[in-house]
Amino acid sequence: MKRIFSVFAAGLMVAATLVSCSGKKDGPAAEGGDDVKAPVLGDIPTAVLDAKGGDFQITYQAADFGVNAAITHELWVAKAGDEMVGEVQVKADIKEAGITIKQSNISLALQKLGFSVGEDAEVEFALYAYLGSSRGTAALRSNLVKSTLTVCAAKQDDSGLDKIEVIGDFDGWSSDGVAKAGAYLYKYGETNVYSGLIYYYAKCVNGWKLRVPTATGGWDDSANWGIEETKLDEINGQAKDLYDSNPTHPELTELVLANAGSSKDMKIFNHNFYYWSFDRDENKLSVEVLDTWGGHKQPIAFDYMYLVGKVNGWKEFDENFKMKYIPLQHTFYVDATLADEDEIKFMADGQASDKWYLQWGQGEEDGKVAFQGGNIKVAKGGNYRIYLDINHAEISFDADAYGKDEEGGVEVAERALDRPDEYFIVGSIMGKTWDDVSLSLGRNNDTGIYTYYGLSYKVGDAFKVVKNQKAEWYGVGVGEYTGTRNKLTGTDNFEFEKESGFDVSFNPETGKVTVADSAIPGWGVKGNIMKDGKDDGWATTFPMTQEGDVWTSDELEIMYDGANTWGFKLCLYGNWDAGDIGVAAGTEPKAGVAMPAVAKVGEVGNSNINFNGKARVQFDAKNMTITLLVK
Repeated sequence: MKRIFSVFAAGLMVAATLVSCSGKKDGPAAEGGDDVKAPVLGDIPTAVLDAKGGDFQITYQAADFGVNAAITHELWVAKAGDEMVGEVQVKADIKEAGITIKQSNISLALQKLGFSVGEDAEVEFALYAYLGSSRGTAALRSNLVKSTLTVCAAKQDDSGLDKIEVIGDFDGWSSDGVAKAGAYLYKYGETNVYSGLIYYYAKCVNGWKLRVPTATGGWDDSANWGIEETKLDEINGQAKDLYDSNPTHPELTELVLANAGSSKDMKIFNHNFYYWSFDRDENKLSVEVLDTWGGHKQPIAFDYMYLVGKVNGWKEFDENFKMKYIPLQHTFYVDATLADEDEIKFMADGQASDKWYLQWGQGEEDGKVAFQGGNIKVAKGGNYRIYLDINHAEISFDADAYGKDEEGGVEVAERALDRPDEYFIVGSIMGKTWDDVSLSLGRNNDTGIYTYYGLSYKVGDAFKVVKNQKAEWYGVGVGEYTGTRNKLTGTDNFEFEKESGFDVSFNPETGKVTVADSAIPGWGVKGNIMKDGKDDGWATTFPMTQEGDVWTSDELEIMYDGANTWGFKLCLYGNWDAGDIGVAAGTEPKAGVAMPAVAKVGEVGNSNINFNGKARVQFDAKNMTITLLVK
């Protein structure tokens, strides 16, 4: 990410000198004849833009069409010398007294032109004027005003969008409270759907509704939405049944609301944050639900947002990296000291969130995030304030804001979380020590059983299962080995006579540990491989059979299109932590030719084997080579 520069003085006022100019007409004026006069735009200064700096105040002379009619003026910008080809509109407040432009809006327009944050943009501005509801061929164009502006990071300004209020106890049941809390759903697209992230200050269960803002701040019975009174008991019952069947996912994700003054408050939701989507045509309110791996569907409903990454050892729910929130900007932020090439992500926490299901990573563009995206790499280390905007899927880094007060920033309200206990494997195992708590057992939400798949065991290793941060320990005394490949030799810790792979489960109801032979007996293949007529997408480990030191898979249909990071790699016992084998970057696989295998060690990685076609995969573990066997 580029460093954000913000050295422009706050409260800049530009007293621009008008240029006497007849301007240019984009097309023949509809009326007015020789009385038509194009607008005249005053100077726009050269400056280093600062999203938090004062507004630009620009002077201008209004157009004159020679008729008594309302005239609309718009400000546009294009690259210098392009005669406004490829122009982009700049959001501006244009009144008789002058033009007011937020520096953030200028920067956003420059970024749409293709300029990057920190880049000096040589541009030309023009003021257009027209009659009627839209600019056409009869519009008049002013003189072109040149300026060089250094682009800054800036957020979208949603204030001018059509919006719906989310009003309730959390914002004082008033339009003023809604405005202070930024509690709006916005119409971002062309359809009649409003969406956005809402923060409830831990008061969601106290009741709230939706309504269209009115000039007086009053209620219009035809434009407010809640739960239909006759369906209140039914909906509350559905919510209770969901909670009773699965307390970690107690949310109703869709409601058809009543559009009436008699509708009742919504009190069945309980998180700090929700990302809502409201279809006004169908009166349907939905929690945004996203697809994750394994067919899991995750509602965006949570209580806190955390930064995770190398900076904190990828520790989950780390209180030192819990993010604060700016309600008016719908943006989370946290300070962090990062090293060169550090990687980070963001993960949310709440009763409806399973670990790592609700997380954001690298988007397709620099400065963008994506749900379930990859790690975000920071090229240059330093002290940064890191911002995350869910509404616009944006991330930014500001070195100048680090350690300073944040205007409008608040600590997220505390909530008593009913988070399930966590269980870990602890011991001298897989390069860990008894001090580590990092091999986490995943929870099956249907059975409540916790399991770690593919534990790699070597002679001399020993381990137990522990609850939370070593609150309780579970060993052989409350456990059993159900496999047939090994002999359990430990009497306290789990110890075995030979190297093997295990699946370790824990049942919190019985307090019993079960160690079974790993479902994958050794090395296996994982990648973009066809299974049941579709791309498996790295979900399944395809087993390999062993003969001495050589492991060979069945014939697999592997996919690589030459552009994406597809193909395959090898993992041990179905677990990347146990073993991760690929090839050196740039290796071009050829059928029947042995390739040097590269194991991931610590932070040193390897590359996918980018092969397209049907082949058996053969791995020589002694000589560390991979060969593709093709008929």
